Amino acid sequence: YVDSPYIAIRDQVRMNGRIKETKFAWTVFKEAVDEIIAGQHTFKTIVIDLIEDVYEACRVYMYDKLGIEHESDAGYGKGYDMIKTEFLTTMKRIINSDYNIILLSHDKIEEVKLNFSRIASAISSFTFSFASATLI
Repeated sequence: YVDSPYIAIRDQVRMNGRIKETKFAWTVFKEAVDEIIAGQHTFKTIVIDLIEDVYEACRVYMYDKLGIEHESDAGYGKGYDMIKTEFLTTMKRIINSDYNIILLSHDKIEEVKLNFSRIASAISSFTFSFASATLI
């Protein structure tokens, strides 16, 4: 049971008569980041659980915004780049804030032997891309 404050990052659907209005989970997350960064609270540590779910929310939001069904539909790498830029812009804002940020993930990292050398390989390219872009 969670007894500390939390924000449910999920799509919010509301019916306005016969019209379905959807507020995407990514929009909810970005509003939460704005609120956290504004600092009108006493929190010192922010936990994001699960980071891959937040990334997926960003993907779905961008699909709708771009009118596509998959990153590859936007043309030669454009969709991938736009989703990555949207995600990293928001994540860097919260990570560079004055709060302790804990990112939880279920991605698995394993060691792979390749040409007599060992490299750490992330099962999810998302985790590797996010970690490298954030930590560098």
